[in-house]
Amino acid sequence: MAEYELVTKTVRVYKKKPNYSEEQEDELIADQPWNKLKAKLWAKKHKISFRSVIAKVKQMGLEYDVESRIKPTAQQYTKGELQEMMEEILKIKFSEWLHKGATKDDMKKLLRCAENGRLRG
Repeated sequence: MAEYELVTKTVRVYKKKPNYSEEQEDELIADQPWNKLKAKLWAKKHKISFRSVIAKVKQMGLEYDVESRIKPTAQQYTKGELQEMMEEILKIKFSEWLHKGATKDDMKKLLRCAENGRLRG
């Protein structure tokens, strides 16, 4: 009969340390509803990134109010359109250099001056 030697091997299992303690999770639950500002303040207090807090809040299914993005109310014009408006107000024709060389802010300032009558052709 053959003899067999029994070999045992120790296997260690490491569990990843959780990012949030049970106390912190309880605090997250108690502090509902969440928003970006509240998450930033809480994150600073606990030395955690605010994005991590937002992710944890969403993962736990807690109430999170998303900020709506504010769209600009003023109509946006290209530099060429601004030049055309100035030409119409001042009754003169600018060369192409104006909108190619000037910044958009410069063009807006010139247009305001033209509209207020501070520039005359």
